[in-house]
Amino acid sequence: MMKYKVEKATKKDGKEMLDIIEETASKGNLQLIYTRRPDAFLSYQKEKKDTEICIIKDNKGKIAVQGSCIVNDYYINGSTRSIGYVGGIRKRKGFKEKFNWVELFTKDISKRDCDLFYCSFLALNKHALEVFQKKREVMPELVPITKYFTYIINPKIIKFRKINSEFCFRKMEDKDKKKVVEFLNIEGCKYNFFPKVSNIEKEFPDLKINDCYILEKDDEIISFGGLWNQKEYKQYIVKKYGGFVKILSKIGAITECIGYIPMPKENEVLNFPTLSLFIAKDDNLEYYEYFLRCIAKEIAKKYKMFVIGISENNKKNEIYKKLKSLKFDSLLFLVDFKGRNTKLEEDIHIECGLL
Repeated sequence: MMKYKVEKATKKDGKEMLDIIEETASKGNLQLIYTRRPDAFLSYQKEKKDTEICIIKDNKGKIAVQGSCIVNDYYINGSTRSIGYVGGIRKRKGFKEKFNWVELFTKDISKRDCDLFYCSFLALNKHALEVFQKKREVMPELVPITKYFTYIINPKIIKFRKINSEFCFRKMEDKDKKKVVEFLNIEGCKYNFFPKVSNIEKEFPDLKINDCYILEKDDEIISFGGLWNQKEYKQYIVKKYGGFVKILSKIGAITECIGYIPMPKENEVLNFPTLSLFIAKDDNLEYYEYFLRCIAKEIAKKYKMFVIGISENNKKNEIYKKLKSLKFDSLLFLVDFKGRNTKLEEDIHIECGLL
């Protein structure tokens, strides 16, 4: 095994990092490229200025391998913990040399002052799962957390039913900031991996106050959600269709009539918001459903699709499973660098926009 130097990426590496990201699409009938245009380095910096981006260069000075770690404060078992999301792991096509994956992360990432690290893999990416789950010295150990579902939904299929005179659904205003933050932390601390919120606009880039909505009862917030469009710094692009989805892509507007999203053209950047920080008082399903029906009307005014991500055992899955959608399955893991493990005692709420 050859010895390669691990170093931190800098601004000059952004274009080459982007090229490597766009070499590979997801597997399956809907092949997507998850990318970070126009500059990968600046994209990571926009998410968090202190993001660690580690790279390994080959003997010609070209980037061969890259990975990142974005650190945020999350709730774990009711307490605030510093958690690193390890992602952006890519190896350049054609690079065949073996190297120590642990070294990529132990240079800087695992030395961060974090209580835990976690990562995600698409379930269809079986090769990567085999590579990273195999226990050996050159790999950090992955400890399974949960399955995770990402739903792509046409908002027009969510029909608004009877208006409940007890509820008031409205846009968030500046005057609501304090009570929204208080609500999110009171309800969010009941979940593992819900982000600790202090300032929505600073902590969630491009999520504006006027993209956030409140459901109230007797002037008390009972549900909240934001429409987070991140396409200015990270995007999904359809690379190729196959199987059933290829047939759908050929019949254009008909897909909308039967409840699916209108199929984007290949190589088109998808324009959608992620329904983020979606939470209700006491995990009340009635509040969730009412909020979802209200916000679907707002989404449909501007977008033809939206995304929601949710862990397998979350009770809101009962709502989404009834809707026609395109769905991606992922697997989430704790990344154990130092032989330590944490028992997760609470339900899991991981924000799709933070993956």
